[in-house]
Amino acid sequence: MKPIFLLLVGVLPVAAVFLAGCATPPPRQDPMANMGAPATVSPYSGMPLALVYSENTKAAAKYLRTADYGQFDPEAVIPGITAGFTGSFKNVIRSETLAQAKASGADAIMVFDYYADIAMNKFRPTKMDAAAILTAPDGAPIDSVKVHSEARHSMTALTRVMGRSVDKSAPSSETCCRTG
Repeated sequence: MKPIFLLLVGVLPVAAVFLAGCATPPPRQDPMANMGAPATVSPYSGMPLALVYSENTKAAAKYLRTADYGQFDPEAVIPGITAGFTGSFKNVIRSETLAQAKASGADAIMVFDYYADIAMNKFRPTKMDAAAILTAPDGAPIDSVKVHSEARHSMTALTRVMGRSVDKSAPSSETCCRTG
């Protein structure tokens, strides 16, 4: 093989690793901008909301704290997710229990349910589920949104951006260098 080819094969994956650390995310865009949908006021904007974290959510936060999952801080993420409810309701009253939520005088109660199962080996997928379940104070269902995510991850990519770059560059360098 020519030395220049070997140099390129060796340098390109290393360059990809260093450049991946310098990549910037794309700018955030309004997801409704191209749909022609007019901006609307939330149908719940006049309603006070009592927000309760489910036992699953509390257990997931504890699990993620103790699972040694890099520098992930569930206490920072979960309030960020639920902060989005503030703009859709008159006000949000954080309640520790369902009984406390019912006693708060809110017109609606939202149970935020989050479940996480982090893969600690390459043979299992990471699974995350989130649900926002909106009910009347008497428990009658009003609305709900549920999200499920499941994916396998390279073990080098679990906690480091650089690990993903190394992992992605490996197949191309193996493929290009085979002979015979």
